[in-house]
Parts: sequence; structure tokens; C-alpha cells
Amino acid sequence: MNALLGNLGGSDQAVIQAAYPGEYVKLTGIGRGSYAQVYKAETADGQVVAIKVIDLKNMQKEIIPYMQNEMKLLSESDNKNVIKLFKSQQTHDKLILVLEFCQLDVEYLVKRYYKGKLPDDLAIIILRQLVNGLCYLHANKIIHRDLKLENFAIHMSNDDQVALQTRNDLSVFERATYKLIDLGLAKKLEDLQSQTSTWAGTELNMAPEILNEQKYSFQADMYSLGVCLYYMLSGKYPYFDPTNRTPLQDLIKKENADFNHIANLQLRSLIIRMLKYDPKQRITFQELYQHEFFKFKEGDLSNPIDLELKENQIIYSQKFDESILDYGQQKQQIEDNQVKFDSKSDVKKVLKEDKQEQMDNYIKDLNSEVFPQIPIQPKNNIPTKIYDNSKKEDDQIMQLYNTRNQYLAILKLADYIEQLIPLVKQSKLSYMSMESTFNMYVEYLRMVSKQIFIKLQHRFSFYQPTLGSYDRYSLLEKQVKGEDKKRLDNITVREGASTGLISWFRKSVMKQIQCEPNDSLDFNKQYEQTNIELYKELLKMLQDSFYKYKDDNDSELKKIKCLIYLSMIDTARSRVLFQVDQKNIDYKIEELLLNKAKEEPDILSEKVTTILGQYNLKYV
Repeated sequence: MNALLGNLGGSDQAVIQAAYPGEYVKLTGIGRGSYAQVYKAETADGQVVAIKVIDLKNMQKEIIPYMQNEMKLLSESDNKNVIKLFKSQQTHDKLILVLEFCQLDVEYLVKRYYKGKLPDDLAIIILRQLVNGLCYLHANKIIHRDLKLENFAIHMSNDDQVALQTRNDLSVFERATYKLIDLGLAKKLEDLQSQTSTWAGTELNMAPEILNEQKYSFQADMYSLGVCLYYMLSGKYPYFDPTNRTPLQDLIKKENADFNHIANLQLRSLIIRMLKYDPKQRITFQELYQHEFFKFKEGDLSNPIDLELKENQIIYSQKFDESILDYGQQKQQIEDNQVKFDSKSDVKKVLKEDKQEQMDNYIKDLNSEVFPQIPIQPKNNIPTKIYDNSKKEDDQIMQLYNTRNQYLAILKLADYIEQLIPLVKQSKLSYMSMESTFNMYVEYLRMVSKQIFIKLQHRFSFYQPTLGSYDRYSLLEKQVKGEDKKRLDNITVREGASTGLISWFRKSVMKQIQCEPNDSLDFNKQYEQTNIELYKELLKMLQDSFYKYKDDNDSELKKIKCLIYLSMIDTARSRVLFQVDQKNIDYKIEELLLNKAKEEPDILSEKVTTILGQYNLKYV
């Protein structure tokens, strides 16, 4: 983040130890701001946190409400892509915040590891996570107003941190979690249609309507996000006058930024729409969710963010002045005050009076010698001693997503082979038992998918008591018991042992295969063996195509080759999913590539080679 500070100041150390006696060790300074210093620390059980010590004595009193705002918002954060506040405490002149620890920020990532320009795929991964975090804020009617690269923090697992430090393995950034931080300038509006007019933010990232001191709303966040995306891909701001002779808003109005720095046409087109001068012409968040980078496609491999982004679309497709969210907040307000009201107007009146009372008290404090206390009431689920208490649950949830991806990859493989059969049957690559052999594999693959689906349903029953309150668990359960169940309900499973003379005869002569029960010790073994057999059949068919067809440009051959490669890719992917728990993988990038290359056999061939090499898969 900022420059390293080295040793910890004795004054801050004493304050931290007095506030939290014996709770933190190994305090090291890692960053400095105008009014605060940030330290890395460990809890007694070795978990790492960040401690921000804010100097109220040297802070302008007008800034204190912003600190109050940030604390309240962070304490309420319940989204993987928004930084979490675990604890806070205030002395007469210091404010101490105990926060989620992140290793670095995106600004440092761009400059230190990528020499000023990120690869397209990584920029898309980061963008998807930031949009998810923003939706959480917007759902709570909060506009961020200070989106910039240094306010995007990066959290990596311990293993990935070691891989980065020891091997300079940059692939860790594809698995990292990106979080919105610094909500000091964020503002809560009445609803998604409300506007504000406060001049706030970092000038080069500001929307033109803020620079022009006009009223603005959530579209200002879209513009700032576009600036960030442009910078990640080009290493520069879209509009900047080093001589400072032309006002920034006048430069933006020309809409003549150099977009040729962005080679990816999809990204270029998106950024152009994000950076429109007129907020009414700028792409909306609702429209953004219809973009290929965010749109959920049934049957694709997915991780939690895909289902979260799918769910987020609801946020931008309705008005919030009459939302369920408002009702929940008002209901809680009523319960807290133990008051019953006859109408919604009574509730609004109490909320308004409560806000006015807070403001009156704050003004009274400003005129006194005592620093105003910043009240903080964290959610009940914010831990007091264990900070990463959800790690075990997160791992369990990711295992459930991994199980779902197993049957999705296998179902997709079955679909590709089913499409391949009639094309091969009419081609030079056909042979006597081809159709029956591949139909047997299609039937087996769908039976395996159904068995894994049944296993996942059993796991839902087992994990419901411990994981049922987690949003990522609920979204997965909803998807599995909804769309997935409709697709898999009609598949009939023919269970039976996969070994023995009878089983061999059925498979080799009758082209029928039985599927091991999902709780059998041989279930995984049978799938791996069948997976290898199928891959070899596909490879042989591909090899035959090279000498049975002289013209590589034959349109019929091209379709067949593409389907063979796609089948080989999902054969390999499904095998990997059986062997490795894939954690925090954003499959959207891979799915975008496969969708784009469906008619490009050379690109698909390279993808097969990449997967085999990446996971050291042997098909011999």
C-alpha cells in the first residue's frame, strides 16, 4: 500500500495494548496517512489483522463525521469484496480500528508486478469483484465516491502469498480476493434514484458531474470505475493535462481519450460507455450486468461470485424507495426503540428525528473541548477474539461449489459428445461401433452427473445447521435445487459394480455401462478409468482426421475438430475437479475463451495443451 514505516511508534503501541491488553503481538508499521498509521499485527492464535490508529488530536474536526461514516459502514459490511471492520475503540485523542488484513493494493500490483499494465483476463477478474462489492454498497444505498486503484485492496491465501514471494508466481492474483476499502467519503442516499451534490473524491477519478458541482448519483461510481479500468489496462489516466491549463471536466467533455491502448475490443467498448461525459448516456449498472463479463450462463462452471452477480441484477432492476431492504431497516428501528406505529409515515418521521438529534449532538460536541465519541455497534456476528472464524466454513462452501462444478463439467462433456456423434457418423471418421460406443459414454456421463448431484444434496442436508446462514451457501442451494434439479431429474441411473466378467461383457459387447453408487469406494476410480478411455477415443479420432482429410479448411472437419477439442477440454477439466479442490477460481475467463473459440480449432488445441501441462495430467 503506502511506503513501509518500519518500527512501530511507542505511543501507538501503548494505545493499542491499553485498548486490547495482550490480544496483539508482532505489531509492524505498514502504512501512513494524513491522520492515521496502519499496523500489521497477529492475534494470540496467529491470525493476521490490520490495526489503524487515527490521531484525532491533529485531525480537523470537520473530518470526524467522515470517520464516523466509514466505521459504521465497515462494521455493517457482509460482502467478500468489501473490507471488514472487526473491532473499534476510542480514547480521548485516538481512534483504533481493527480491520481485515490485505497484503497490497491494486495500484501497487499494477506498478510493481506488471510494469504499469495488467493482462486483460486479470483486469476482468478484478472488475467483476469490484462490481460485486459496489452492488453490496448500492443495495444499501451507499455511493462510494472515491474509487481509485489504491482503494482496491488484495487479500491472498497464505499459500499464494508464499508462492508469490518465493517463485514470483503471478497466477496468485487470479485467485486473490479484491476488496473495496476507505469508505470515508461514501454517502448513504435515500434510494437508487436519489442525488447528492457534495464535491468529494480524487480529482482525476471524479465523474464530470461532480467536477461541475452538479447533482449526481450512483452513475458517478460507474465513471470512476471506468477510469480505474482504463488505468489498469493502459497505465495512464484517460484524461490528464500535465500543464493544468485545461479544466479536467473540459477534457472529459471532448470524449477523445486514446482508447487504442486497449487492444481487447470488448473491454474497449465497455470503457468507452463507462466514461461518457453525460451520465444519462453512460452505461448503467443494470446494463453492465447484461454484459458478457457479468451475465450468468446456465451450465457454465462457476464459483460464488457468479451466483452473487446473478443475484445482484435484482438490485438494479427495481426501485428502492419501497424495497424489502427499507422495510427490514425500518422494522429493526422499530424494535430497537420498542415503539409500534400505525403507518410508514410515522416510521419515516422517527428516523428523520433521530438523524436530526445526532446532528444536533455532533454540533454541540464541536463547540466543546472534548472530542466527540464515535459510536460503533458492530453486527452480532463480528467476532471479538477470533477474526477469521469463517475460514473453515468458507472452505466447506467452496468444496460444495467444486462438487457442483464436477457434474456441470461432465454434463457439458456429454452434450459435446452427443453433438459430435451425428457429425462423425456422416464423415470419413466413422467406424462400425462408433455410434454405440459414444452413446454409451454419453449415458454413463449423465449417470455420473446424477450421482454427484445426489451426493451434493446429501451434503446440503448435513451442512445446513452450520452453513445455512451464509449467503454463498444459500445462493448455491437455491441454484442446485432449482435449475440444476430440473435438468437432472429425468436422468435414470443404472447402478452396479464396474468390475467383473459380466460388467466387462456388457461394456465391451453390448455397449452398456453400469455406474458405481456415489457412496462406493470405487466411484471415483471408475470415473477416472472411463475418463482416460474416453480421452483416448477422442484423441484417436483427432489423429485419424489428419490423414483422412487432406483439406484442413473443410468446413465439416472444422466443426468436428472443434467439438473433439471441446470434449477433450471438459474431459480434462472434469478429471481435475475430481482430483483437486479448486478454490477461488474465476471460471468466467475460461468460459469466455471457450465460447469465443468454439469455431477456432487452433485456439482450442492450445487450451487442451495448457490444461494438461498446468495440472500434469497423463493420458497414457
